[in-house]
Amino acid sequence: GFYELSAVPSFEELTGLISSNPDVVRWPAEKERRRAALELEKAKAVSDIKLGGGLQYFDEGDDSAFILGLSIPFPLFDRNQGNIKEAMYMLAKTEEQRKAFETDLRAALAKASTKLSSSFSEITILKNDVLPLAKSAFDSASQGYREGKFEYLVELDAQRTLFEVRARYIEALTGYHKARADVERLIGRDLDNVQNSPEAKAQESK
Repeated sequence: GFYELSAVPSFEELTGLISSNPDVVRWPAEKERRRAALELEKAKAVSDIKLGGGLQYFDEGDDSAFILGLSIPFPLFDRNQGNIKEAMYMLAKTEEQRKAFETDLRAALAKASTKLSSSFSEITILKNDVLPLAKSAFDSASQGYREGKFEYLVELDAQRTLFEVRARYIEALTGYHKARADVERLIGRDLDNVQNSPEAKAQESK
């Protein structure tokens, strides 16, 4: 529920889980796709050379001969080289792009993780310390006003403080759930399933 919190994993634990991100998972398949594209371009270059043959009959007599023909594109050494080089470049670039993506992902995860931790800490303080104090102050001011010990403005001020603290509490909860959703999107899984994951246990054993 909205008012429920779960323990926040450390950034180190979360970092070990980014391999579950769908955009990280796709890179091996992307590398194979680019490798296949390179092989296709190489195959196109070879297929440009055509070998053909057939019987040819001469006008005089019944003589015939088998004619062998070889069709070679010119220039010979420039067969599809542009596309091959482009495919080779894209394949070589795959690892570099994957590393750059994971670097950006870690940066985004660090930001979301920091927000999640700070929101969790703020909510804990507000819930356990600030809210009870504000509620107690308001109750005391209300009772004092009813007994004629305080003016109405004292009760009103205590009430305003309580409302402000409650509003801040709701705001902190909203920030917590947003940061949690961001973290879960970046690691590709629900945070409730993190503690028992093999990756998290591996991080704990280090």
